[in-house]
Amino acid sequence: MDRKGYDWNIEVHKTHWWFLARNFIIHQVITSYFKGKKNLKILDMGCGSGHNLKMLSEFGEVFALEPDKQIAKYAQSENPNCKIIIGAMPDDNPLCDEKFDLIVSLDVLEHIEDDKKTLIELEKMLNDDGKIIITVPALQFLYGPTDVLAHHYRRYNKTMLKTLIKSLQSNKIKLYYFNSFLFLPIVIVRLFEKYFRKNETNFIDGNISILNKFLFNIMSFERFLLNFNPIGVSLLAIIEKESHVKNCR
Repeated sequence: MDRKGYDWNIEVHKTHWWFLARNFIIHQVITSYFKGKKNLKILDMGCGSGHNLKMLSEFGEVFALEPDKQIAKYAQSENPNCKIIIGAMPDDNPLCDEKFDLIVSLDVLEHIEDDKKTLIELEKMLNDDGKIIITVPALQFLYGPTDVLAHHYRRYNKTMLKTLIKSLQSNKIKLYYFNSFLFLPIVIVRLFEKYFRKNETNFIDGNISILNKFLFNIMSFERFLLNFNPIGVSLLAIIEKESHVKNCR
């Protein structure tokens, strides 16, 4: 990663309303599913600059997998109590023999060419009754310059993600759209970028302080409404491994 990309990665994850609100929603989901447990063994698959790690550390011991050595070094310096390992899914995974109660992969799967194999490998790393929480960008028709800049292979819809997850042995799946309140303005901006500003993106334009706080409050309120969102710019998947499902290696 070059210096510009390195600095951008750190700054946008620290301050941008979208990342802050997404973590707020994920915190609520984990709290709901694990009912106050604080001794979980957790993996953040693709931790980037480590913006998820402090939040995840509230629930237990956190490991992280990150392919970029430079950004992993920064994440480790900011999160000394976490164990950050250099590696990448699905074929360069030094943690393949570990078992976790919770695995999170927040807007990472779209960066991986073989998403199916990645999910299969993650499932092998789950303890009985463990859970995988995934977020991904939604709706392929929105694929445009922002996705290209972020090195996304694809965006997803519910049917596509459900079909992918059904390749696993786990049989309890819940899927939710989110970032729904802002769906229409985001669609307008993305389509404008796609057809009229093909080499540009205004992803960080929301970082103006007052606007940033306003947009954060709108999106984070959706933690109460996940069951009711008919559409959204992002997708959340919760995969539960029931105790009768056995690992096969």
